[in-house]
Amino acid sequence: MFNIGNQMRIFLISLYLSLFSFVGQADQNSPKLEQLFDELYEAKDLTAQNNIVDQIWTEWMTVDDEEIQTIM
Repeated sequence: MFNIGNQMRIFLISLYLSLFSFVGQADQNSPKLEQLFDELYEAKDLTAQNNIVDQIWTEWMTVDDEEIQTIM
């Protein structure tokens, strides 16, 4: 019924969903985000843009619960 391709697809989808299930708890309202997006809009250099994007992701992935932060 299931071949290896289907099993792998199901596994990858399950892995993806389990890894990103904590994202809904991340703080999307950080006061730093507005400034970071403004900086990203103004940045002309690709390296600067990448650094700002990294900072944005750091803010998005930060949660107040230390236990959840450790898991992430």
